[in-house]
Amino acid sequence: MTKQAPEKTGIKNSIYHWWRRLTLRNKLNLVSMLGLLIILTSVCLDVWTVKISIFDFNKSFLSSEKTVNLLNALDREYTALRDYTREDLPVDLFCEIAEETDKAVSEMIVDYEVLGEERFAWTETIRNAYSVYRRSCNEFIRLTEAYPGYLEKEYELYEMLDYLESYSGTLLSLTTVATSNFYRERFTTLVVFPVLIIMIALIFILIIALLSGAVYKSLIDPLIKLSAASGKIAGNEFNIEDISVDTEDEIGELVHAFNKMKFATGRYISTMEDNRVALDKLHAEELQKKEIENRLERMKFEVLRHQINPHFLFNTLNVICGMARLENAETSEKMIKALSSLFRYTLRTDEKESNVEQEITVIKDYIYLQKMRFGDRFTYEIECDPDTEEAYIPSFTIQPLVENCIVHGLSPKEEGGTIRIETKKSGDNGQRLIVKISDTGVGMSREKLSELRNSLGMPDTGDHKSIGIGNISRRLSLMYPDSVFTIDSTENVGTEFTIDIPFVRE
Repeated sequence: MTKQAPEKTGIKNSIYHWWRRLTLRNKLNLVSMLGLLIILTSVCLDVWTVKISIFDFNKSFLSSEKTVNLLNALDREYTALRDYTREDLPVDLFCEIAEETDKAVSEMIVDYEVLGEERFAWTETIRNAYSVYRRSCNEFIRLTEAYPGYLEKEYELYEMLDYLESYSGTLLSLTTVATSNFYRERFTTLVVFPVLIIMIALIFILIIALLSGAVYKSLIDPLIKLSAASGKIAGNEFNIEDISVDTEDEIGELVHAFNKMKFATGRYISTMEDNRVALDKLHAEELQKKEIENRLERMKFEVLRHQINPHFLFNTLNVICGMARLENAETSEKMIKALSSLFRYTLRTDEKESNVEQEITVIKDYIYLQKMRFGDRFTYEIECDPDTEEAYIPSFTIQPLVENCIVHGLSPKEEGGTIRIETKKSGDNGQRLIVKISDTGVGMSREKLSELRNSLGMPDTGDHKSIGIGNISRRLSLMYPDSVFTIDSTENVGTEFTIDIPFVRE
């Protein structure tokens, strides 16, 4: 007893050191192979159990079932033959019952390995005797009572059926005895087998428990320690003890590398913090610089607005309008009023938005002035949904597009054309405002249309057409992030601009 303990301890230590030196892949492969072996063993035991308890017994029971079915079919045919000869049963019904007997005979098991020598011989005897009976029965059906041997044939059929039932009864008895013997032969196995399965299951449970402990100690426990240490480092706690593990595989190398990286990470985080403070200061300076640039842009805009003194301009236009009235120049008076209204709308306060009704009023004044220039070369149509008159729209959004239609669409076309302006609500609950401006002018080629679409949102290029449309696209994107501005054009057909923005009103 005292000598065996050190030997067991030495074997245990050898296995322990062998396990420590295994690589992580080999450990996982070993666990996988043992798990696979356990699964295959369990499957084989289950298959063998199913084979004995279900398939083997089922063969014997199935043979008995087929024999019973044959006996029942023969009994029904015996009754049917008697009713047929008494003219109580039509021939077609008798034939249907005969077909059921044919089916019962054809379904009999004729496997020699399953039945054995004696049962197989009786089965063949029944099949051969039934073939003779069926031929005689078919001949009898074709006979009439006037046939001289009609009664002898009838009694011969009854005798054949008696023999067949006797043969089938003998086969059923043999099958019952064979099934009983089969069960007795495997009774001991069926009793011992569950005990064997329980013992094997206990061995498997022990192996799985040992493997689980080894895997936990060499894989899971180091990872838990790494996770806890990583959480502390994430909270800027770098003064923690090194992680200790008792493995020499990849996990052990990972832990050692983690311990080395811990101190370097602390120094790196400190440096990054200093850099972040410097970047915050630089970002604040950039924001201040951006604010100054925005102020300069606003000042530049104000300078451009005040290049023409509104008071001087309006006073001068009023004087000219009065002179035109005194001289009975009605057309000049209307043109000056329209121009005055247009300038007043342009140089009004810093409002970024106006309503659709104001925009349409300005458009009418602008078109009036353009018609005085182009005469009857173009006409215009305005279809404004009354529900959209109070809807907000960016100031001076429609006028540049109408100007584009006149200058670039209708002016090059000798016969002129028509400009159409339409406003309406869209969406399930009318939550969108749709504004369409179209002309029947010269249109654009696919190349020019693609170039114009690509230029939307780009910096100003100096081209009047690009400035107007580009500014509208940029303003819509800034004021309404979900806005949609589209351009469609067909050469020699016309151009259409569509603005889709949220419907907002007072």
